Amino acid sequence: MQSTPPKVSIVIPVYNIGEVIIRTLESIQAQTEQSFEVICVNDGSTDNGKTLAVLEACAAKDSRIRVVTQPNAGPAAARTNGLSLARGKFFYACDQDDVLHPQLLEYSLWALEHYHAEFIAFRHQTFYGESPSPHPLPKDFKTIPIIIADDSVRQNTPKQYVQAHEIHTDNWIQFSTTELARTYPFLADASLPRPFALLQKANRWVVSQAVLYFYNGGQ
Repeated sequence: MQSTPPKVSIVIPVYNIGEVIIRTLESIQAQTEQSFEVICVNDGSTDNGKTLAVLEACAAKDSRIRVVTQPNAGPAAARTNGLSLARGKFFYACDQDDVLHPQLLEYSLWALEHYHAEFIAFRHQTFYGESPSPHPLPKDFKTIPIIIADDSVRQNTPKQYVQAHEIHTDNWIQFSTTELARTYPFLADASLPRPFALLQKANRWVVSQAVLYFYNGGQ
């Protein structure tokens, strides 16, 4: 484990994924912002130790990767478990078979600092088959279209705001401070989707048009 707390804690719920997760971890290791930890929560995988062996091999090569095993309880419980262990000031949760844009962390950290926000939502693309080849973001991040929101522009409710601006409710398009993330747990059957809940609690947030996440549609 790193002696100095990282800037970002990344949590990945893992279940029977085997070597496929290596691609996800490599996309994290390729980030332009290198101050992070990765908490892989093995959610009681039942593939005769294959997934756990892959995770432990990756962790042995990179001290920023931590492996935690829990009895099978589902991805929401795994994310909540990982969040409880997060040491970074900022928090991000992704899925086990997807790919991160190499500037996801750098841009998200910049946006929260530059716009004095606690939460950022961004865009994603779906890929099939071969891994995507993301285009670099503009050198001047300020040229990326964004919406800045606070209490004065919530409109009627956070839910209506999210729907109006086509913000997806998936966990992997949300990057926030860890303090904010801990105000609302990951729930499998929540009546209020998590992004709506976080927007209710955040003082200021950013919605960016940057495509920072690549969803594997082939699984």
